[in-house]
Amino acid sequence: MNTKERLLLSAKEVFSEKGFHKTKVSDIVKKAGVSQGTFYIYFKSKEEIFKELILQLKEKILKIVKEKYDSSLERNLLQMNKEFLKLLYENKKIAEIFLYQIFPVSESFKKIYFDTVEEIRRYLTEIIDEAVKKEHLKNVSPDNIANMIIGYKRMVFEDYILLQRKSFQETLSLSEEGIKIILVGLKS
Repeated sequence: MNTKERLLLSAKEVFSEKGFHKTKVSDIVKKAGVSQGTFYIYFKSKEEIFKELILQLKEKILKIVKEKYDSSLERNLLQMNKEFLKLLYENKKIAEIFLYQIFPVSESFKKIYFDTVEEIRRYLTEIIDEAVKKEHLKNVSPDNIANMIIGYKRMVFEDYILLQRKSFQETLSLSEEGIKIILVGLKS
């Protein structure tokens, strides 16, 4: 593992333990076993290293969303849901910090969030539109269904994962049930 990767891993661990505001660059470099000067070779600030963590998470999310798992909309959405939940569980503290400590006060982080949501919406709209045509589903607004799925996934994260602290398996089961309920409306 190179120095930049060590710094990122250490930052993820320290941010997860202390939150954004209580984390100091000195905490990150101590955990990584490097000098503070080395940190500044790679990052200008703790904000910048946190942004790098968020951009890496964004790329992983978009990779999951753009993966074509199956030709069936339902199987595609369920597999996407499972992979997305795994990623959220692996990064739940970072996602929580992003949504509740950073996003409300930072325009650059808001832009990352809204750009990511828009890319997800665009892709979901395409696969839903394709499924409506191929699978002879009810002719509904694919964009509206994509918004429902995106909103539902955010609530799953906030309610089941953060608030109720449900297990991965229980969250997966409940979120699969929710997706199937949304899809029932397309089949009627």
